[in-house]
Amino acid sequence: MLLKFFGFLFTFSLIYFLMHYYVYFRIARDFGLKANFLLRGILLMGAFLFLLGEFLIKRSSSLFTRIVYFVGSTWFGIILTVITFLLLSEIPRLFLKANTSVITLTALSISGIVCIYSLFNTLRAPVLKKVQIEYKNLPSQLDGFKIVHLSDLHLSSAKSLKWLEEIVERVNTLSPNLICITGDLIDADILKSEEFHNILKNLKASHGVFAVSGNHEIYAGMGIFQKVAEQSGIRILKNETVLLSDHLEIAGIDWGFEDTEKIFPQKKRKFRIFLSHSPEIFEKVYYLNPLVFLFAQKIFYS
Repeated sequence: MLLKFFGFLFTFSLIYFLMHYYVYFRIARDFGLKANFLLRGILLMGAFLFLLGEFLIKRSSSLFTRIVYFVGSTWFGIILTVITFLLLSEIPRLFLKANTSVITLTALSISGIVCIYSLFNTLRAPVLKKVQIEYKNLPSQLDGFKIVHLSDLHLSSAKSLKWLEEIVERVNTLSPNLICITGDLIDADILKSEEFHNILKNLKASHGVFAVSGNHEIYAGMGIFQKVAEQSGIRILKNETVLLSDHLEIAGIDWGFEDTEKIFPQKKRKFRIFLSHSPEIFEKVYYLNPLVFLFAQKIFYS
């Protein structure tokens, strides 16, 4: 286990710093900037702030930590976006005789627009999307049944409690019958503060609040995720099916779990809901006849 961790750490560090070197190489080469110490300093500072923020946020909730975490996370998003468009710009460089600085400048400009839009999208309130599903043979007991689907809240000490309160209040005003959280609820250990749990406890649904793990629960620690759920009144579905009523059952799987046949009972009931963080599992569970599939940021139904 320790060997795998250090292997992952080495691989991530290598890729992470190669990304920054590539950005420096492209900008310095295409704009004729030789040994530009300012550009080097900006890239190194941004790279360091992301790593420092990830380290501090798991140990402190101070204002300084939140600022470093926000700046570092923003930098990581920027560098990923810039890398994407610089790599894509390599294609026209092979076929067009245009000035390389013009191509690189275009890629950087598009990256800037995307980053600004992404930052605005991150800071605004979550978008509520209403989906109405109709079935010919729907049991009358489920007519008008309302599900609220939440995903990727990424709670940590860097997140505003007011932001979470507004989400919970907004969910409750919808008077849901069922609340489903499809992974990435937490980004770090939030057990040190009872305020998160007290807010999450206010989620109300007649048939309960259910959640499955995502990749960020693995990073933060499944033990922490389980304690957060227990203290918040959330039931985690761990590769299992739960009967909610004579006409309704819900199933959910952990991040990375693929043996989906084991989670469904042989006898199929009237209505089945399936939760998973990863939509890639869809093809493996579709034939098992769930009627509603809830994934991170995605909804499918048959």
